[in-house]
Parts: sequence; structure tokens; C-alpha cells
Amino acid sequence: MARCIPEVVHESQRQRGEADFLQRLRMELSDEWIVLHSLNLGAGERRGELEADFVLLHARGRLTLELKGGTITCEEGTWYSRNSNGRFRIKPPFHQAKTNAHEVHEHLKRIFGKDSAEAGAPYTHAVVFPSCDFDAPSIEAPRDRTFDRRILSAALDKVIPPLLAIAEAQLVARKPGSVLPPPLSQSQLASCLQVLRPDLRLIPNLNASEFDAHLARLSAEQLAVFQLIEGNSRLRVTGGAGTGKTLIALEACRREHASRPQAKIGLVCFNRFLGAHLARGIETEGLQHAIEAGTLFLHIDRLLGLPPVPAGSPHSAYVERMEAAVRTAEALPEDQKFDLLVVDEGQDQDMRGSPNTLRVLNGLLKGGFAQGRWRWFEDANQTLNFSPKKPEPHPVADGVLSVLDSAATAHLQRNWRNTESVAEAFARIVQLPRTPASGFPGPGVAAAKAQKGHELKALNALLEKVVLPKHAPEEVVILSLRGAGLESYKECQSLGGLKRVEFDPLISAKPGEIRTTTFAKFKGMESHAVVLVDVERIEEVRDRRCLYVGMSRAKYALYVIATPEVYQAIVEALSTPAGSQVV
Repeated sequence: MARCIPEVVHESQRQRGEADFLQRLRMELSDEWIVLHSLNLGAGERRGELEADFVLLHARGRLTLELKGGTITCEEGTWYSRNSNGRFRIKPPFHQAKTNAHEVHEHLKRIFGKDSAEAGAPYTHAVVFPSCDFDAPSIEAPRDRTFDRRILSAALDKVIPPLLAIAEAQLVARKPGSVLPPPLSQSQLASCLQVLRPDLRLIPNLNASEFDAHLARLSAEQLAVFQLIEGNSRLRVTGGAGTGKTLIALEACRREHASRPQAKIGLVCFNRFLGAHLARGIETEGLQHAIEAGTLFLHIDRLLGLPPVPAGSPHSAYVERMEAAVRTAEALPEDQKFDLLVVDEGQDQDMRGSPNTLRVLNGLLKGGFAQGRWRWFEDANQTLNFSPKKPEPHPVADGVLSVLDSAATAHLQRNWRNTESVAEAFARIVQLPRTPASGFPGPGVAAAKAQKGHELKALNALLEKVVLPKHAPEEVVILSLRGAGLESYKECQSLGGLKRVEFDPLISAKPGEIRTTTFAKFKGMESHAVVLVDVERIEEVRDRRCLYVGMSRAKYALYVIATPEVYQAIVEALSTPAGSQVV
């Protein structure tokens, strides 16, 4: 089976016949092939936008296919396509295929060099007419590179590979006396893939007001996770901040619903803001009847038919609610349980050493974790619920942990959220391995120091002189590294000359306002610019993890106000990489 990137054709392209042909390429070609669909080639200044319908990569060479669906005619040199919507003038398909193949070749030459193996691989082009017979002999239309309905009645593993021999013959003809280059290695193929369809894609920025404004185009690394999902009933996915865990968790729910419309799907997270955000997104897409999204306690409230525990209640109230949920979940009839359970922020589902969280999750899933279908997403470096005691032993919870440890696992490495500067900064400051990031350099991370009792003065100065001249207020979120109610700005009605409002994922920012919250509440969210305040400790593991959570919320710009001691540690950590900045 060929590897296709992306795996599916977007809805807007389905009438062009490309979805069916992509499916055939996937099913009928071997795993030696990589298929890129709808490859936007960009253009020079004197050209219009170019798009190749299909580019096929193989160790022996590269093929560019132009597909023309519907009824195709050529009248006095002008090409037309007719479908149910009417008759349209189209670009000459053979010229278009040849131009696209050449454009791909030139792009690889620019990137790798004209004498590189990647650019020197044989290449050719062909035109596909899946809906009609092509009977017009023409010098423009080489018969061996024209695939019509009759030719396509054969399996594609018989139709497509001969094009490689044509590409090899063309290469030798272009360079008389030359010999064929050796086949590309897997690493060279991977390099070509990364250049032609790099991992960088449009992804939702996870701001509630823009949740459905973007189309998620998954990276090759993330697509590999979905291949594991398709082949495993139970999958554990690990990855750092910004690697797309929540994006994939949500997409896994969508795909499950698309393939099994009657399935009951549960999407569970830990953070209240993230839970509200996910539920809002599901509702916006009209999927709330099939996908129940929210925090674990929201699922518990639904299970028990009770209102939420009132804010400010003692910890014992949550413990009692959890114990009632355990009893109810474990007695729940199988037909009322989830067919698929997707758990995001899995590292936080421990409730300070109690086994009851895992018991509830196990009870909500048809077949439990041992036999049921589930996806578990986690980042161990974001674990904030440190327990002073070991978890209480319990056969059900211990069984869930055992199943998690033995399940198929995928690891996401590339950070899609942060600029290289932000990713480099938090890796150095919190002493984590540096992983690949978005590829955008971004501005340097800015740090400022504030003596105890002078945090507000430093914050207002930073906002007025540095942050707000560069960023619109709605692009900025101020995060305190202290707990709720302990923030240095808690008594302030305004900051930086703007009205201070508490961040709410369901309410868009308004002009004249600046939003604030704590880093813990903002976990799972992100903002274009983040101002991190009340940074007072960095010595312990928990301190560094809190700082990691706060810093990794910044997509583009990050500003940190710290005590003199922590400020000095930050300056020392940032002394090597370029792009750091002291304010």
C-alpha cells in the first residue's frame, strides 16, 4: 500500500475525480511509493500559481500526474471540461503536466544543488483521463504517458511503474553517454518529501474565536500516528508541548465518527479551559450528538446527573464526587459506555495518588482499558499534580497502568506551536532536550527582573514600552506562575493602560482589554504573545515544569518577568543561543 500525503482529498476537490484516484493509488501501488496530492508548487513572478494534482516519489524516480475528470474536449487548440455544473475552459493538460514536472525538478535543484542525487533522479510526467477514452493521436499527447478509462481498467501497479523506465530513458537521452544514477536511499527520499511537502502545515491555533477558521493539514509525523490508530485498538501517544497532541486527539474523534457514525465517543481532558474549548469546537462542528467532550469532572457530572461542584468547595467535596462516580461508572451497563475513549492530558489523570480517576475512566469505556478501544495522549514534562505519597494500590487502576505501559506507542517530536527562539529558550531554561520546532526563527525571548514588591511596576513598564507597541492587546495573554488568587496583579483593574479581564476561552478579546490568568488554567491553550510574570523559583523539578508550561504557551513572542535570582539563571541559560534579549 502506498503512503499518501495527505491521506484524503479535501471536499472542494472531490468532484474533480481525484479522491477516487488517490484511493486507487494508495491501494494498488506498493509501499515503495510516496504519493503527494494537490502539491502547490508556488510560482515565479511572471507565472500564475501552479498546482500538481499528483507527484509520485520512488527510489528510481519521480512522476508528475495531471488528472482531468469529466468529459474533455479540445476545439481549435482550446481545451474544455464538461461536468454536471457546465462547460469550463481548462489549461492544456499535457503542457500543464510537463510544466509542473519541470517546476518540481527546478525546485529540487535550487534546494539540493544541480548535481545532487535528489535533483538528478529521473523524472517524467503523464496525463490521466479517468472518465473518458482518449482516441486523438497528437504530438502533444504521447500515448505511453496518456492514461484513459480503458488503460485505467488495469491495476495501477501494472500501469504506473512503466513510467519509471520512460523517465530513465529520457534522462539518458538528455545526457548522451551518461549512466543512470543509483536509486535514492530512504533518507534521500525522506529529504525530497520534506522539501516538497514539509511537515509545516496550517493548524488550528486553538484560540476559541478562530477554532474553525483554519483547515488542519497534518504533518507527515502526525499522519504516521493515524496509521497506527488505524491498526491499533489501543494507542498511547507521547509528545512535548506544541507537538499537536490535542489536534490529533480531536481529529481521531472526527475520524472515528466518520467511519462509525453510530459509535459513542468520549473526549476527556484535565484542564477546565481546554475542556470548554474542545466542547465549543465539537458543538461548532455539529458533532456534539456523537462526541462528548470535556474535563473528567464534566463527564462525572453528566454521569451522576449533578451540577458541578461549587467553586471554592473543599477538596473533600471533589473526593466525594469522585467516589460516587466510581460506584456509578463500574455499575454502568455496557450499552451506555463509550465505544471509543480519547484521553488528552493523560499525565494529569492521577488525582494526587488516588486510583479513582483511572477507575472512572475504565468504567466509562466499553470493555475497559484491557479490551476496549482508546487513545491516550500525554506529556510527562507537564505533570503538575505531584503527590507526596505513592498511589494507593488497586487492581483496576493497576491494571489500567499495566495496559498503558504495554500498549502500542507513538512519539511526536516536532513542536509546531512555538518559534525556534521560544522553543530554544524553554529547552535551555528548564533543562529539556531540544526538539525540532516550527522552523520560524521569531523574535528573541525578552527577560526583565523585578524586586519583590515591584512586580506591578515592572509589568506595566514592560507592557507600555515593549509589548503593546509591538502587539495588539487581543494577541497578548498575561500568565502568572502563582496559584489563583495569589497573582501580583490580582487587585488591579487595569494593566498597561488597558482594562484587565480574566481569560475565558469562549469569549473573544475585546478592544481596550488585556487578558490575564494563571499558567495552570491556561495549560493546553496558546497565545500569539505571552507575558509570564511572578517567576520566583527555578530550582526544583516542579518549578521548572511550571515554567515549561507557561513559556510553551507563547506561539511567537515571549516576555518573562522574574526575581533577580531567577532572572540571572535565565540570562545564563540564554547566553549561548542567538536571539535572547534582556530588557
